[in-house]
Amino acid sequence: EDTAARNYATFVAHLVVTVDADGEARIVTFAPETQARMNADASYRALAERARSAVLSPTCSKLPIPKKLLGQTRQLKFVFRP
Repeated sequence: EDTAARNYATFVAHLVVTVDADGEARIVTFAPETQARMNADASYRALAERARSAVLSPTCSKLPIPKKLLGQTRQLKFVFRP
């Protein structure tokens, strides 16, 4: 957490997370509204890229996917708030 970062308290990023059959995050892309904001604001871009890194980190990438949804690759929409 970088609580001193500009706009940290109100930061929100919309991510599209692709999980494998075991429920582990493998690919993270940004939703169009998040990508547009990243293109316009360098400090927002830095926070969004940190959000992507957090989801893909070995500590956090194993997501609590319901067992009935496991067994195949899926795309999930995330709203990331620190």
